[in-house]
Amino acid sequence: MNPYFDGKNVHANSEEEAFAFMQGMEKGKELEREKKKKVEPIEHRLVALDEALERLFIGKKVDFKNRYIMAREFANDLKVKISSEELRLRVWDARKRVEGNNSDYSKNDVIQAPPHAWSWENLIMMSDTNLLSASPKVGKTTLIVEMLGKWAMEAEDFLGFKFTGKCPKIILIGTDMPNARWMPLLNKFGLAEKLSDTSYKFLDPIISYFSSDRPLHLDDQGLSKIADIVEKNPNCLLLLDSYSRCCPHGIDEKSNYFSQPLMDLMEVTSPHNVTNIIIHHSGTEGASSNSAVRASRGHTSLPASVSQLLGMRWHNKEEDIEDKRIVLHTEGRGDEGTYLVVEQNDYGFELKGTFAEVMQSKKLEKIINGLTERQQDVYQIIEEHPIDFITPTELSKKVEFAEKDKTNLDICRRVLDQLVNKKLVEKEKGSGDKHSIENRYRRLH
Repeated sequence: MNPYFDGKNVHANSEEEAFAFMQGMEKGKELEREKKKKVEPIEHRLVALDEALERLFIGKKVDFKNRYIMAREFANDLKVKISSEELRLRVWDARKRVEGNNSDYSKNDVIQAPPHAWSWENLIMMSDTNLLSASPKVGKTTLIVEMLGKWAMEAEDFLGFKFTGKCPKIILIGTDMPNARWMPLLNKFGLAEKLSDTSYKFLDPIISYFSSDRPLHLDDQGLSKIADIVEKNPNCLLLLDSYSRCCPHGIDEKSNYFSQPLMDLMEVTSPHNVTNIIIHHSGTEGASSNSAVRASRGHTSLPASVSQLLGMRWHNKEEDIEDKRIVLHTEGRGDEGTYLVVEQNDYGFELKGTFAEVMQSKKLEKIINGLTERQQDVYQIIEEHPIDFITPTELSKKVEFAEKDKTNLDICRRVLDQLVNKKLVEKEKGSGDKHSIENRYRRLH
């Protein structure tokens, strides 16, 4: 007989046949159950995933080392296909929601919005985020460390730009370099004391330090450490060098997610009025750009997220390998920017002038080099009297020019007017009788 089930028992010719029939029945039931299972729409599963991720930060928070493992399990259970980068962003967003960072202001809130102030006049904004981008070896780290050293030693200014108040406490996150490079640099500018050939000790105002030997990254663990430090030290200054080295592993520089770790850092530090200085490397295109935005490597969302941008580039190294001058330029919200030319020597940086002044000087040098011998002789005499005016008669007593049918005085007048036309000399016209009162001349630049 063929096996059959009467509702209570299986009837078959043998136990083996009955067992096989029961297995077939169970398999059929399983298939029916699978058919009945209905997969929720993706939007419902994403909501469920966000709710699950929030539980990571409620009550006893899940340790940062386990968060992404558990987050991945949540996604798998809900059959949500998601990349590691996208999952990380959802974890970050979940933390923000739980911690209340997405809440709005109410109509009764008193909102503090003071005008922006400068830590370092026209260059570093106080209680805000500043991004300095430059190619390697241009001197961006040295510039900031020297600035902080000068400020800590109560200098009034650096490179001609004033400091505001007393230098705040400094958090140095230097994941880009080892101790062997950081400590001599800090010692050079008075921020560390050398105890022996191989040992150093921090000096005020540094309160916390990380290097590539003991790194910190802008992941949950690193942000938690930063949060603890700034909460205890409001109004401090945080120097981070460099951004790419401090980013969590796996973030693509070309994606708009590239700025997310910085946004998270700003979220952690802004309630405590921290001044952030972020050092970042330039891309190939931005290395020679006068635009601080273009100087920043990676996605444009990074420079777009900060208030003050600084860039550094070589002034003329492509044409002259010996030219060590550097253009320091800024772009900020609502201002025209600052353009300086500086140069690094054994002692630090020195100001060579504004970019406009240096370019004018270069233009002037070119004009002077193109002068005739007579013009150069006259200009040299005028240079010796940069303030005082000189008349053609006075000049004629200092030089002797010979020309057919022309007196020495006439030649002097002509050469002086030639220098006026070249915008090297300014002319003050005499009044009255032209024979008794002469025009006067002096150096224009």
